[in-house]
Amino acid sequence: MKRGLICSLMVALMCPAVATAQSITDGLIPEEQRLGELDRYYFDVLRSDEFDDIDASAAWQVHDLVVELDGLTITFEAGEFFPRRAVDGQVYGAVYLGTGRWQSSPPLALERIELERLTGSQDIDATFTDAFLQFSPQYLERFASGAEPPTGDRKQEKAARKHYRKRKPAQDSVLWDHDLVLARYHVEGLDHMDSVRIEAKLDGVRATDEAYVEGPNATFLYRYDAEDREEVALYRYRVNPANEHDRARETLCHYPRAEDREQLTRRELSYKDPTLIDIEHYEAEFTLASDPDEDEAILKADVTVLFRPVFRNVRAVAFSLVGGHEEPDSEYERRVEVRGVLDERGQMLPFVHSQGVVTVELPQPAVVDESVRLRFVYEGQLMSGFTQIDMETLSGIRLRHYSLLNTWSWFPQNLRKTFDLYTFGWTFDVPAIMRLASSGSIAGVDERGNRRHYRVEESQPSTHASVIFGDFDYIEDHDRWPVVRVFFHPAQRDSAVEILEETYTILAYFEELLDTPYPYPELDIAQMPYGVGFAQAPPGLVQMDGMAFLSKTTLVNQYNVNDPVIREMFLPHEIAHQWWAHTVGTRTSHDYWMMETFCEYCAALYREATHGDKGYDRYLKRWGVERAARNNANTTSLWLAATGRDRKRFVASAYARGPLLMHDLRTQLGWEKMVMVLRALLSEYYQQQITTEDLQMVLEQATGYSFADYFEHNVYGNAPIGEHPLVPEDVVPAEVD
Repeated sequence: MKRGLICSLMVALMCPAVATAQSITDGLIPEEQRLGELDRYYFDVLRSDEFDDIDASAAWQVHDLVVELDGLTITFEAGEFFPRRAVDGQVYGAVYLGTGRWQSSPPLALERIELERLTGSQDIDATFTDAFLQFSPQYLERFASGAEPPTGDRKQEKAARKHYRKRKPAQDSVLWDHDLVLARYHVEGLDHMDSVRIEAKLDGVRATDEAYVEGPNATFLYRYDAEDREEVALYRYRVNPANEHDRARETLCHYPRAEDREQLTRRELSYKDPTLIDIEHYEAEFTLASDPDEDEAILKADVTVLFRPVFRNVRAVAFSLVGGHEEPDSEYERRVEVRGVLDERGQMLPFVHSQGVVTVELPQPAVVDESVRLRFVYEGQLMSGFTQIDMETLSGIRLRHYSLLNTWSWFPQNLRKTFDLYTFGWTFDVPAIMRLASSGSIAGVDERGNRRHYRVEESQPSTHASVIFGDFDYIEDHDRWPVVRVFFHPAQRDSAVEILEETYTILAYFEELLDTPYPYPELDIAQMPYGVGFAQAPPGLVQMDGMAFLSKTTLVNQYNVNDPVIREMFLPHEIAHQWWAHTVGTRTSHDYWMMETFCEYCAALYREATHGDKGYDRYLKRWGVERAARNNANTTSLWLAATGRDRKRFVASAYARGPLLMHDLRTQLGWEKMVMVLRALLSEYYQQQITTEDLQMVLEQATGYSFADYFEHNVYGNAPIGEHPLVPEDVVPAEVD
């Protein structure tokens, strides 16, 4: 490379940026109240017409440039880089037009097996034409290594600009908005930032028939993110031709960086936690603002969050809050409007809300282990509404449901820490015809005219709190502990009474089985719409498909259900989640299989206790046949089951293969040992999160056997259950604790 080109290239890249002011915030924050750099840098700089573009004057050519990243070797064979315009002398991305080769080989055997299942090969070695890159500034030197003078071809420049404008919003909608990350690090300091994303369409690499993202037009995306627990990932996404904002994405592999793999054990890796903050408490007021006859209800929210930084001081903090995407026609469009974020003095703070993430600039750094309060004021379509007739009598009496989107973040939640534990106290103001089933305990109900005010509190640290509204009828029992309420369609009182009585039977059985009391003073059981196909169990709350409230006669006559066991399968499993998910949670997505497995197995034990061997055998048949776990071609590694690869295999694995594993252990160890292990987990890790490695350790302590080989084949691997029995040689050496 000639010296003159080096000078001209570096001058172009290092030229200081000048931001152009523009009105971006749609009046949510008055201009005079924008106190800091976060939103200015995001809206007026990074997203401005001046800087959100390529800089053709700083382009460079490369030939056979090889860049080695963790798990990826990418060769830019012959082409031209067009960098993004420099901002404050820093370059954050580029478009590459030319040919190249993509060679990706996950370092973990498990990930290679998954990659083969999803693409047909354990390694990817393919050519590509053109690539899109986003990166932190330290990566620029690597992509500009061996740079040669640009072609100066205006046609190429035009093509690069078109490529940039098309690909950048596409990539931001697949992963978190990279400009929002840049803006946060601009406030925090770039020394914390280490990330790179590269995307390209790879020639000849097709999805397998069973993959979620099908067809030859899928784009492959490599990502390294130093803030992630498993920093390296490979994704594939495909744009829906009918709606360019609909992008189906799947994870092909996701694993720790090389340094961690070399220095840390699997157990140490599982306890690695890059979380910046720990949320301690919420105080909130929610108002159901629109006419309850509408299917989409507007919820107004005023939420105060108490949190503390955990391993370094922070100046900008990010929370998950559904909504905020700027692209028209996207699923997030106008779902939530954030009116403001305030500190504890009531001062408006700068923030950006994009891609379901609210990033806030603090007036001064928050100090490790010192609590901070932030107040979020927002409103939007945070609820899904359903209106249905009574399927029991076909009477035409309608039940209206308003379910908070509790699988999304309807209040500001920890962006990185899925199982954050917090207490809360919140008030709901709803039309008087609406009743509320919720996590937490009802501390008071106040009727004011045509409105009803609920005060809900939870003093025990919990996670995934939720609420469901409806013009329900309900029954409750205050004479027994805990208080149980059942919320139901007015025509289904008989079923509600049966559910209430069985709930107490299930609670009593699980308390004895697990030797751990039910963790909350109340439990609400609420009816969801008919036919949603699932149930869920936030803390202190069970929500079930409305079909679970119907009689077996109605299920047969109206739904042609020949084997109506919906309630029997849902109710004990979901109640078990009050222990397995809330009394004890999991640290990572790798470990979540245990929660579904333990709940399903405890439900089977309950069925055995109440219906004998036939009841238990029915579960065995369900796992093996109905959920396809009898053939391990339909399942995957339990350790990978919940990591976003394949919903169908997740169900077959966590809900069926996992329980069959428990049955296999029971067959080998005996019922008493299995119960001992479950009790030990709850006792040892009460109000904590466990890992797969913790389960192995507890099994070894309880039995004296080594489970290393057993877990390698049956948990980390996907061997047929029963092929690897415990043998005397597996006994743990005496010196091992």
